[in-house]
Amino acid sequence: MSKPVVLVLGTNGYVGKATVKSLSETYADKVVIKAASRDPAKLGELRDLKGVELVALDMSAPDAASHIKATGASTVYIVTPGVENRAAITSNAANASKEANVRHLVLVSTFMADTKDTVLGSQFTEIESHVKKLGLPYTLLRLPVFIDNFWADAETIKKQSTKYGAINPDAAFTPIAVSDIGKASAAVLANPGLYVNKTIKLATKACTYNDVVKAFSESLGREIKYVQVPYEVVAKGALDMGFPEWQANALIEMNKLINAGSPVTNDPEGVIQFKSITGSDPIPVEQWVAAVAGGFK
Repeated sequence: MSKPVVLVLGTNGYVGKATVKSLSETYADKVVIKAASRDPAKLGELRDLKGVELVALDMSAPDAASHIKATGASTVYIVTPGVENRAAITSNAANASKEANVRHLVLVSTFMADTKDTVLGSQFTEIESHVKKLGLPYTLLRLPVFIDNFWADAETIKKQSTKYGAINPDAAFTPIAVSDIGKASAAVLANPGLYVNKTIKLATKACTYNDVVKAFSESLGREIKYVQVPYEVVAKGALDMGFPEWQANALIEMNKLINAGSPVTNDPEGVIQFKSITGSDPIPVEQWVAAVAGGFK
């Protein structure tokens, strides 16, 4: 009996690559893994992984269905692109998956999907609604802010021993490590029948920015300070780094939810569901910082 084929759309990003790596490490004997990108040459680090085949496929293309069908995929994982028209692109990929007779669709969403008055909320409300109406078995993976985003603070931590941000240092939030997203995503993709028409949250234990700088201080052997700055400063910093305006606005909206103590950004259910899926605890901020401390020295 042939193994089922798992197709990952949008493999260029961190989530897609982490998922393919986890699939290869844990489930290569159970499923055939096809990693798709418009330019597979950019996926060189995945080329030699066990059970992985690189595929040229554009999820936004009008003929995406024929390409998906050609892969023989039974399960498709859509890593929602980080662009402003992500709803249109993701809906096209979902429609194409149905036309290609895929049996299960797994899709990256966000904790903020129910906050319709926010940038991310409006985008992902449209995406989730569309997927649910397709009549195709689906699983939605709602993700919070990534712990790995702290890499953006590497220069100020190295040179100034300081992390800057607009979030209150005592405000708690539940993030997630990208490697854990890959681990949980792979588990769902390898056993999709367990998660039919379910919305799953993924997160690690709650932390504050005081916890974050304490972890950096302990791992680096010097005091790392946290300085709270106005939202406008954070928005300008994001724009100066090359983020488009809509993405900078989305960042500020998330910061405001965290400061307000919103259950959207501080949800312990993500920890419970992660452990239920993977059988292990998610990586806490302290462990992540300790593992990567060398990059902040």
